[in-house]
Amino acid sequence: MSYSQKALDFLEEGNIEEFNKQYNLALHHDSDEMVYSLAEELYSYGFTNQAKELYEKLLKNSLMKTN
Repeated sequence: MSYSQKALDFLEEGNIEEFNKQYNLALHHDSDEMVYSLAEELYSYGFTNQAKELYEKLLKNSLMKTN
C-alpha cells in the first residue's frame, strides 16, 4: 500500500497526526501518479493547501524532466 493511500485511510479515520506523517512520506517517496491521485482526493475533501503543495511538486518534477 502506498503512503498516499495510507494517508487517505488515516484521514478518513480522523487520525490527523498519522495522516500528516503519511502525507509527508507520500510527498517525498510516492510516484507522480500516486501523488496526483492524493492531490485530487485532498482537493475534493477541501484540503486545498495540501493539494496545492502536491500539485506544485508535480509541476516541479515535470519541469525537471523536460530540462
